[in-house]
Amino acid sequence: MSSFLSIVFALGLILGFSRVSFALENGYKISHRKLVEPGPSCPLNFDVFRKMVVEGIPRPSFRDVPTQCNYVLEGIRVIRSEYLRTDGYFLPPSSTTKVCWESYRLLVSDLVSGFDIELACGYHPEWVSESCMNISSGSEFESLIPESKLQEVRCYCNQSLGNSTSCALCKENLGSLQASYLSGSGIGNASDCAGYSFMYAAGWVNPYGPTDVATAKCLFSLDFSPHHIRNKRYKILISGAVLGCVIGFFGAFAAAWFLWTRHRKLEREMEVCAKMETSLDSGFGSMTGSDTLVKFKFEEIKRATMNFSRENIIGQGGYGNVYKGYYQMGLKLPSKGSRTALHLGMQFLRMK
Repeated sequence: MSSFLSIVFALGLILGFSRVSFALENGYKISHRKLVEPGPSCPLNFDVFRKMVVEGIPRPSFRDVPTQCNYVLEGIRVIRSEYLRTDGYFLPPSSTTKVCWESYRLLVSDLVSGFDIELACGYHPEWVSESCMNISSGSEFESLIPESKLQEVRCYCNQSLGNSTSCALCKENLGSLQASYLSGSGIGNASDCAGYSFMYAAGWVNPYGPTDVATAKCLFSLDFSPHHIRNKRYKILISGAVLGCVIGFFGAFAAAWFLWTRHRKLEREMEVCAKMETSLDSGFGSMTGSDTLVKFKFEEIKRATMNFSRENIIGQGGYGNVYKGYYQMGLKLPSKGSRTALHLGMQFLRMK
């Protein structure tokens, strides 16, 4: 009998331990499932912003905290504008606020080592999903703006904004739109309404989107020009400046040489003309060295030959046509005409 009771007691203990073990095992599994169940994920695409920074300028290293906070603000606007472009909404669901906030904090801390946007800038998690005038989608935004104003935005912002003129016109139009129709305010020092028109233009209107380098620079004041493009641009500018200086130097030298040689040539011609225009004291001119060689003024010879009339040609010689000419006091002399090597058009006449 005692042995029977011992067996029954042993069986009871075994059954009791097995139930406890089963309950503990099931409880562990349920508890483990609850721990690994994923929470709500953030729909914002932070990778596009990370790619812009990494492939563009060096990781920001600003001189002061306000400048860093401004970049943080414009960065989240770029990300939200991209969300508007892909999903049609300005902000993520409120259920994802915290996870989106933490994701952005980690991103900024990674890009700017040790920079905490909550402590340094005063931004808080609800800022990520805070709307302006309860506008959450692109369609709702357009429903508040007159169609004529939307047409102006499409006219000025639906193009590449890399040109300074097109950028200025687009920003001027958006600024007027924001002042007239978006009068709400944001949380703390992060005014969402101030950026709604720019997020709309970049993500809803512009064909290149907010992640385009030119669009980000124009509408969000973020310069993400890639290193090789910036370096190439600088090299081109420097090369152009050097080439321009060299061309300018040689051009100035050539111009100076041309003017100097021309001046010297004119001086020589004037010396020749001065010698040729020397007249005689008497009607016959002046005697020079020889009593058989007489020089006359060109005008005197021109009058004597009746302006070198063909009727006065009496023959030809080694210096050209020979003219008969009537000089003062009834003197009749033949004259030969020729042009100098300097092409001055003057006539050398030799007395025969």
